[in-house]
Amino acid sequence: MTPTREQLVEAFTFGKCYAMAVALHEETGWPIGVLLADYRDTGRSTDVRRRAVHAFVLTPNDDVFDARGVSGLDELRNAFFLPNNGRIIESSWVEECDAVEDFKTCLVNTEKHLHSKARLRSEIDYFLETTVPAARAASLELGLVAQFQRECDATRRLITASLAA
Repeated sequence: MTPTREQLVEAFTFGKCYAMAVALHEETGWPIGVLLADYRDTGRSTDVRRRAVHAFVLTPNDDVFDARGVSGLDELRNAFFLPNNGRIIESSWVEECDAVEDFKTCLVNTEKHLHSKARLRSEIDYFLETTVPAARAASLELGLVAQFQRECDATRRLITASLAA
């Protein structure tokens, strides 16, 4: 069964965003952004933990570009930091990675893990190896880059028209 547009967006926003970020990076050359957060579980612990919350690419205007399309950083935070999700966000920020290797290193170094960094890196390599091809196909199916280019062209035409007036 072929997934619907909504199913593709859901899958590559929540769960396979790392793969979509790599696919969009390959297609656009734009840096991969990683939304990181320091948080603590409410009522359970005072320990602050760090995790990679979401991955995407950063447009030349510093907008977020992922399976959902283009949005601002505030919209991204609102989508991932829901008020009653059981966690208190201490701080959040975006780490910018110019290459896929930098992205993988960021993921390995972000969180404390039960396993060694070498094993985690191997798991990340395997995950990306097996999911990036599907992310490339989903990006084409969703028309993400084409849609972004159309929006940029429309903005350029508006700017050109206003300058000519």
